[in-house]
Amino acid sequence: MLEQLLNKYGSDKAKKHHYHKVYEPEFDGMRNLPINFLEIGIGKGQSIQGLIDFFPKAQFYAIDTFGRIDPKDIPILKNERVKWARCDSTKTNTRDLIDTIWSDVKFDIIIDNGVHTPRANGQTFNVFYPLLNEEGMYFIESIWPIHLMDKEEMNHPWIKKHPENYDKVEMDYFMEQIPYATKATEFDLRAATGHADSYIIKIDK
Repeated sequence: MLEQLLNKYGSDKAKKHHYHKVYEPEFDGMRNLPINFLEIGIGKGQSIQGLIDFFPKAQFYAIDTFGRIDPKDIPILKNERVKWARCDSTKTNTRDLIDTIWSDVKFDIIIDNGVHTPRANGQTFNVFYPLLNEEGMYFIESIWPIHLMDKEEMNHPWIKKHPENYDKVEMDYFMEQIPYATKATEFDLRAATGHADSYIIKIDK
């Protein structure tokens, strides 16, 4: 069902990356609960449109810098079950902003779909992981798993265009940010999708 919903609204989470294979079993037990769901980096809101149908009782929160599209041009942000904020997830003062505008809110599910670089992932994790509920789940999407990629994958045009963002030093920084988490699980979907960034890390509270 989640695959169909994500595809219906034009999200690439299912069609391109097969993330529904990870998310549907992880989310299934929470489908009808009044949870708080945060997505960091929402694009045009396609995935939230699918997820809001999948979780009929959830409250959704969305943050983005909205540098590429104006919030008024994203219809799902007008939904009564969606709250949104314009901010940079990598900045340490963002947590103060979130504490101010969404006072005392803790999140049951967080998806980092923001800037897909190891450093940005690590910085975002440090800002938002403390806002995760007990028993909550934190997912980092579309990681370029430098520690696993072979020579052919490292020759990907995106990596070659931004080599300073994707090297061992940057990946080591990212991996050093998450050891204090209770448990980290890696989901490698690269072989199934043919995309070198079809990779998720889940960190449990």
